[in-house]
Amino acid sequence: MSAELGEIYYDPYDRTIDANPHPVWKRMRDEMPLYHNDKYGFYAVSRYEDVHRMSVDWRTFSSARGSVLEMIDLPSEVFAQFKNMLFEDPPDHDLHRSILARTFLPRRITDLEPEIRALCRGFLAEVDPAGFDLIRDYGCKIPMMVIGMLLGVPVEDRPYLQALADSSIHREEGNETDVGLDGQMKQLEYFAGMLPGRRANPVDDIVSDLICAEVDDGYGRTRHLDDGELVRYMSLVSAAGNETVTNLLGWAGISLARYPDQRQILVDEPSVIGNAVEELLRFEALTDPGSPGHRGRRVVRAVGAGRFENGPDHRVSRA
Repeated sequence: MSAELGEIYYDPYDRTIDANPHPVWKRMRDEMPLYHNDKYGFYAVSRYEDVHRMSVDWRTFSSARGSVLEMIDLPSEVFAQFKNMLFEDPPDHDLHRSILARTFLPRRITDLEPEIRALCRGFLAEVDPAGFDLIRDYGCKIPMMVIGMLLGVPVEDRPYLQALADSSIHREEGNETDVGLDGQMKQLEYFAGMLPGRRANPVDDIVSDLICAEVDDGYGRTRHLDDGELVRYMSLVSAAGNETVTNLLGWAGISLARYPDQRQILVDEPSVIGNAVEELLRFEALTDPGSPGHRGRRVVRAVGAGRFENGPDHRVSRA
């Protein structure tokens, strides 16, 4: 360890570190590839080989208790209400992912493109060109509106769902480990209320597709998704899409401000914007305390046992 630099300290809830985590991540890779945080009781790995092995070895490093550090220790009965395919291991994860993938058809996205472009232009026309907040005044308004289109949420209800999604992931400074359960519960209640009407009158949206989807029950028979499964799918699409796209837009603004030469390339050659989006995902990903983009969490299973080991020393994160 480099004594002149002091002891390595990595804290996913420290906003100073989170503003630029790359220096401490480099020190972790170079000096302490298996890092332990005593305050929150987790290990972190930071080298590519270790992260890759941990990410694909679900038999040892399980996602079944969630991928968000503060949710791993929730009581089982509380955790079960918010469980979705991100919080599953194969074969359940593979099954549920394949069902959702069937609904995100290229045709559906293409059909919505004119409406999405009009939405973005409309929000942009509302901002003050002399100065505005990229996320507050523009970026955060777009994702939930588009998700609302995909789910068939009435236009007038989309701001309400956006507020719930934001509240569920918001963390007050100094109290970052609190989980926004109230916002999540209200989302689940709203989506549950949509199901009877959509069953009676299916339309061309993701919810109707999920209602009509058939899954193997494990005994050679097929069944439809129950209400609990449907609501969890809808909540996942709503909350995760809102958070990740908003974060991407924020990091895009910061990164292009830091590297104006790269921004100029996009201005001069709009055809490369698609590649720029992919590069931004790689370069900054989704660095925030609640997102699995850079910091996925796993719980280590007891070797050879069909249960989870308890205790903070068995929680693992990846930086």
